[in-house]
Amino acid sequence: MQKNNHYRFKFINSMIWNSLDSVVAQALVTVHHIMLKAFAGPELHGMFASYVSIIYTFIPFFNLGFDYSLSPYLKDFIQTKKNFLSLVLFQFLPQLAFTCLAAHLISQPFFYNAFFTSTITAKISFWLKWIFIVEYIRKSARSFLQLMLYTEATAIVEILGTFLYMATFWILAWMLNWQLSLLMAFKLLALSSSLQTVILCIRSIKIFLSLDPNSTHLTNTNLTSAHQGMTQTRMGIWANHLVSQINYSNFVVPFSSACFGPAQASALAILMNSARCVKLFFQKGLGVSSLALLSQPNSHENTSKDTMYSYPMYYLYNLSVPLLIFFFLNSSKLSYLFSDKQIVWHLVSLACFLSVIEGAISVYEKFYIAEKRMYLFSVLNSIASIILFVLAYKFLIFTSLTQFFLFFFIIRTAVLIVIITLSHYFLKFSPIPSFNYYILSAATLFSVLFYLLF
Repeated sequence: MQKNNHYRFKFINSMIWNSLDSVVAQALVTVHHIMLKAFAGPELHGMFASYVSIIYTFIPFFNLGFDYSLSPYLKDFIQTKKNFLSLVLFQFLPQLAFTCLAAHLISQPFFYNAFFTSTITAKISFWLKWIFIVEYIRKSARSFLQLMLYTEATAIVEILGTFLYMATFWILAWMLNWQLSLLMAFKLLALSSSLQTVILCIRSIKIFLSLDPNSTHLTNTNLTSAHQGMTQTRMGIWANHLVSQINYSNFVVPFSSACFGPAQASALAILMNSARCVKLFFQKGLGVSSLALLSQPNSHENTSKDTMYSYPMYYLYNLSVPLLIFFFLNSSKLSYLFSDKQIVWHLVSLACFLSVIEGAISVYEKFYIAEKRMYLFSVLNSIASIILFVLAYKFLIFTSLTQFFLFFFIIRTAVLIVIITLSHYFLKFSPIPSFNYYILSAATLFSVLFYLLF
């Protein structure tokens, strides 16, 4: 019982800090987008949002699943300095070289000019390349530290880094008499990402220096097996990311920009960034915390699989249902916050529902990674995404974004139901959903009061 309480405490602490990391930083980003649209206009903001979305669409694609694939094999690579160096030499550095090549290709002006009416200069192309490379390093170091349960450090760096970027941007904008430009925005974003990357890498190096120089617990054969298993998991994650990028905001924003222009993309970027706070809460707060808990050495000793999985499952059910209730009752109220006639209440409702659904799917994705069965998840997600791509192509003849969002919602809800059903068989665990009726009652009462008072 004491050991179970220990793991429960570690999970809750990790969940709190990862949630703060994701939600607060994303809230700051959303405020930045709102201000940028107000002061720079929808055209410039729409282009900025589209370029950034493209970068963050391709980073997971060229990352080849490095971040999360480390989880099932973390205990092998942190046993000794030699094992850790093998991780850097055979997994990280080759990926870094590949990322630099990809950054050069993705940042070329012809790549963006082929899709958008506005053109980018060689200087903007350089800073896009810088952002692409630095963000890969930052995400890798951040994921490693989160798996090592240094969640407080990663959260503070992420939040302060985002705040510093915003403060510097708007102070300079005020000093320049609000003469904003894409070049200034990307310069500051690159410098902010670089500062965060340096801090996270220094903390990772300190962990490396604290490891034992030698150990007899892991043979060369086992280390080779860990590399092979990690590579297979990376391929499964990569395949899943390859097809899942069409499923949410990083696809919707540039897609709407190409079809309807930057002004439409500007409105959607604000909506999607707002709703993304909910998804990130589940993806990082619950999903990454689950990976960190399950990747700890000896985490399964004297602790059943159902018990280990019951912690994230409990919070998944007891947080997602209240959010769905709140969004169902108050989506019309939330639409007033955007002050944009293009963002109507049903778009807000569908975007919020999608955030909860996508967040729940991401939590189950982490379960499949931890159990080294990511290929099953990627196959299921691939089928759903192919269907969604066909529907997205069909959307080209429509003018209603609501219909497009409805396609997303129906397909992703069906995928979640199938994933939950199959998980009982493929992952061989069956934690019974445990609802806290006090939480559900309080959430329902709060939602009703919010609806009546506002």
